Amino acid sequence: MSPAQNYLYNYHMSKTNPIGERLQEIRRDFGLSQEGLARRLDVSVSTVIKWERGYFLPGARALLAIAENFKVSINWLLMGKGPKFLQ
Repeated sequence: MSPAQNYLYNYHMSKTNPIGERLQEIRRDFGLSQEGLARRLDVSVSTVIKWERGYFLPGARALLAIAENFKVSINWLLMGKGPKFLQ
């Protein structure tokens, strides 16, 4: 199992998914459904669902799109550290 697969497996098995929880928090902050977030990021709804459930992580392009669209810190999104919103 690759390190990335192991990481995702551990998230799934522990039933916690901090990145998915932070994505849900962004959706709530902006009043978006999963469909609305998918449209803003030009991804499928199933992709958003998989991110939120921890089946896989957003890639570099998606992380940049999230950061740019919502003015959030990639460090906060990935690690939960530092301020959520960029100045």
